[in-house]
Amino acid sequence: MTAPGRLPLRPGRPLVHRRPNGAWGRTCHCAGRGPLHATTSEAHNLPWWVALAAALDHATHRHPEQPMSIYASYPGISDDPDSPTGPPWIYQGSHVLPHEDDPRGGGVGLAGIPPHITRDGRDDRSENELPHPWLRLSLDMLPTDDPAVVLNPAQVRELIAQLTGWLGAVEPGRHIYLSTSCLHGRHGRCSAPTATSDHGETWTKTPSVCKFCKSPCVCPCHPKGRT
Repeated sequence: MTAPGRLPLRPGRPLVHRRPNGAWGRTCHCAGRGPLHATTSEAHNLPWWVALAAALDHATHRHPEQPMSIYASYPGISDDPDSPTGPPWIYQGSHVLPHEDDPRGGGVGLAGIPPHITRDGRDDRSENELPHPWLRLSLDMLPTDDPAVVLNPAQVRELIAQLTGWLGAVEPGRHIYLSTSCLHGRHGRCSAPTATSDHGETWTKTPSVCKFCKSPCVCPCHPKGRT
């Protein structure tokens, strides 16, 4: 059994976390003297500063000897069968072509570091400051020894939305640009130095960037090293 007082006691579930509805909460699966005596202390649907204060109070009085997680979770791809996208598919090896009816399990966890976290542990940053530019990605609750899961397009779109939201919070004002031509598989059109209208008009352009703010297209068809 997990040692009493360790935070968090449930793998992949930090003490302070963000719910799919956008509200923050705190959860601690506190160990008792046996599996039947384990207790759970939790609070949900809170502003982030209330969740943090409640978690710090709980950690200070119930688990003073253990450090508290500084990460705040995004929904990720849950291992819960009732989640919107369902859990990932279990990776069965590089020689196996996945199928819709394959067994499912595991999850993909995303967690960021809120702006109130400081290196010396003091909460002395402004509420208007940006989150720390570090994102934790984890594979949770894996049913096999392979450190991998298999995702379908709906799950990939969900991850893209969450990653885009995190990046927008960390780098506000930056345009995460995917050209329409790359989106539809016409990669040569995005990287070409000229463009042609449906009426045959041709003009020069800067390849592979947004025409308004010059943010680079994020499609992997473009040379590596662009940011």
